[in-house]
Amino acid sequence: MGSTFAKHCTSSITQLLKIRTSSSIQSQACGARIHSSSRSAERYVSRLSRALADLTQHLQSNGSTAQEAHEEAKQLFKWVRSEHHQRNLAPRDNYRTTLRALHRLKNGEPIAYVLGNAPFGAIKVECKAPVLIPRHETEEWTLRLGDLLKAHVKDHRRVFDMSLLDLCTGTGCIALLLADIFFKLRNDNKILLEAHIRAVDVAPQAVALAERNANRCKSDWHECVDLQILKGDLFVDDDVDKVCHSLPAQHIQGFDLLVCNPPYISASDWKELDASVKNWEDRLALVGDYPNQRLPAHAMPEPHIRSGLIFYKRLAQLISSGRLVRPPRDRQSPLPSFVLEVGHDQASAVVELFAGCTRSLQVWRDAFGKDRAVVGWLN
Repeated sequence: MGSTFAKHCTSSITQLLKIRTSSSIQSQACGARIHSSSRSAERYVSRLSRALADLTQHLQSNGSTAQEAHEEAKQLFKWVRSEHHQRNLAPRDNYRTTLRALHRLKNGEPIAYVLGNAPFGAIKVECKAPVLIPRHETEEWTLRLGDLLKAHVKDHRRVFDMSLLDLCTGTGCIALLLADIFFKLRNDNKILLEAHIRAVDVAPQAVALAERNANRCKSDWHECVDLQILKGDLFVDDDVDKVCHSLPAQHIQGFDLLVCNPPYISASDWKELDASVKNWEDRLALVGDYPNQRLPAHAMPEPHIRSGLIFYKRLAQLISSGRLVRPPRDRQSPLPSFVLEVGHDQASAVVELFAGCTRSLQVWRDAFGKDRAVVGWLN
């Protein structure tokens, strides 16, 4: 690498920032014009170049080729610039914030935490460590479910009322994207629509973050979507009852639809995860094994203890006993009773857990052809 590598980084920074040298240098950095002396501009470029070089070396040490690492580092830098440009920072603050962001990325911090947000369908959600970062695979099946909601509403009725439960909500991304879909359905189709959504998590950090995300969106759809963010533990019966009792009287029999992206990684698989996941995201939002400080002390029968399936077993118990989810009001509807994200090798085991309480089950695959969600219709 050496001097050639450093020159490449300086060249990239200069090109990205569109630096122009004259008697008074006017440097365009992160969308803001900086008027400075030649020396200060060179120092600015030099520091960013070193930071970009460090980031590139970090990416290469994690398995990327030199070219891949260089291109990825430049792309990350562009994202940082774009985000900071939208914040209308003062030039000096822009420079310092950009430099800090590159250092954070070099230390392995995920880009969503560095930027402070992530796109999810048509919305953008705030992201903050250690709350789980929304994944593209989750976005995929949420949008697919949204398409079923659209088809159901358009084909079956001009008046639509339903209740939806989002367990292990994290940032609230699933609940908020579905709320956004409900809102647009009402506006686009002049439907008298009312949705009651409950988004639940056991982690205080997740509940607080989901509330902030909901408050940013709620002004758009508060007239047709009744959304509440609740703190609750899936393994505590009183908490389950509290969530169910939060619904209006007409939904007292349970929720029409349950969505959940539970912790499903086994403890052994967690050890093999990339450091950018293990060092930053909440282990309890990822690992679905016993022991887990969120779970009760009583033993669970094998094979659920060590296979990441313990949350699915609990959900199967609750659903089969008639709690949480009501029988479908319209058996001709394409809408499922539940959609559960699963690990790529867990679908068959999860299907087996729910076989006794459903009339139909499907496995949805993601864009990579991997099993990603188990979808069920109750009897």
